[in-house]
Amino acid sequence: MNINGPNLILTKPDVFTGAREFKLGIEYEGLEEFTRDSQKLYKTKVNYKKFEGFDQNIAGIQQYYKLPDSLRDAIAYMEEFTGGNVRLISTGPEAKNTIVK
Repeated sequence: MNINGPNLILTKPDVFTGAREFKLGIEYEGLEEFTRDSQKLYKTKVNYKKFEGFDQNIAGIQQYYKLPDSLRDAIAYMEEFTGGNVRLISTGPEAKNTIVK
């Protein structure tokens, strides 16, 4: 793990509700290693992995298995890609709107 620790927190996936697709940035083209320099990042092309969107309103869901398949697929991809584990998933603005995975 170069940037994130082994445990990840996913916030705001509920904002994807109703989107036809959503994307995860997976690569900055031409960068040998990640930088936090916003000037370099702004000029760099980002490559994305696309996932099918979902219409299900996930606000307030507290069980992982109740999330849409495409969101669970994206979470599994994030875990594989980063080598980390998504431990918490926020599904809304309230503290109780959290899935502990």
